[in-house]
Amino acid sequence: MDGAVPGLEPRSAKEGAALSGISKKVNYFHAYTSNVSQVRLGRIPLRWCDACNLPILDLRRCGRCGEGTRQMEITPPGDARPAMDYDVGLAREIIDRQFGSGCGEAVLKEGHFVLMNKAPGLDRMDEVIVDGNVAGTLRYDLGRGWVFLARMPAARAMQRTAVRGTIMADDGALRPILDGSNLLAPGVAGCSDGIMPGDEVIIVDKQGRAFAAGSSRMSSAEMAARGKGMAVKVRWHEPPRDDAVMRGRAGWPEVLEANRPEMERKVDEAVRFMQRVMREHDLPAAVSFSGGKDSLATFLLSKRTGGKLPLFYIDTGLEFPETVRHVREVAERHGTELIMEEAPSEAFSEGLKVFGPPGRDYRWCCKTNKLGPTVRAISKHFPRGV
Repeated sequence: MDGAVPGLEPRSAKEGAALSGISKKVNYFHAYTSNVSQVRLGRIPLRWCDACNLPILDLRRCGRCGEGTRQMEITPPGDARPAMDYDVGLAREIIDRQFGSGCGEAVLKEGHFVLMNKAPGLDRMDEVIVDGNVAGTLRYDLGRGWVFLARMPAARAMQRTAVRGTIMADDGALRPILDGSNLLAPGVAGCSDGIMPGDEVIIVDKQGRAFAAGSSRMSSAEMAARGKGMAVKVRWHEPPRDDAVMRGRAGWPEVLEANRPEMERKVDEAVRFMQRVMREHDLPAAVSFSGGKDSLATFLLSKRTGGKLPLFYIDTGLEFPETVRHVREVAERHGTELIMEEAPSEAFSEGLKVFGPPGRDYRWCCKTNKLGPTVRAISKHFPRGV
């Protein structure tokens, strides 16, 4: 042990040695488990109304038109969120850069509701959902930056617009690709300039209809030579067809109207749960608040219980000043008491020297920077418990 960690001080040299040994084992466990896939259980509560062309929260029938809805097939755990203007703008910019001007708007049409679903990736990866389909994946790679991996809905949407990242396949290559093969160099009938190995590409037939998408394994010059080898590693394929029928537009008002029955049911369920817990425990109650969207939703729900619950905020010492300011502003705006406790300023830096960087499966900083201040705040403000 290089020194005591504020909030995690060993009571003896023996305990200090034990903590150090545990820390090494946990580091090893984290290194091992970081490469093991997580098992996700449970269904994904996201559906789509094709009649209204908008997402539905777990309703078999749309709350707006009454038509049946279909289950969305997205990557677990399926925690999709509405895409903000920034998200849509970024996706369009990346698509335009890869496939040509106008392709971004062809995929993400103006007035069409877009969702982003976080998917597992080395850094950041989001599935882009529009018109009831996963159009593609927006991925950030360290050293390379943002890349859009087109799936067939995106490939078809921009098949008449793309001027870059496009490869035309020979008629003889169509059937093997649809049967699961990759595109080989002899099957390339033509391609746009500037393609490099590793680029994301779409494959079209001689009529310009997209039928596959994947990652290039050759440059444009190598494909033009019509030599041997794999030209494209195909990820997605579907039989070619003409441009898809335009779907209807939908914005926030339509989405809220369609989802109102399920949203109101969930709100009522949450409020009843809070009221029951407060009835069953003869203790004061508070809302644990981080300044984020989830705890803000919890606080707004708590206001419907009939009580006036204080906000309980722990400044871990690693927060942005804007977050702390936002927490204070929320409490002031709602006329709510704010209970705040701060972690020792040196807690994280000293812990870092002893335990190394915290990780997903090695969250020592939760004890030093969150649990310790939480215990102090509860002891100070709620001596009988909360």
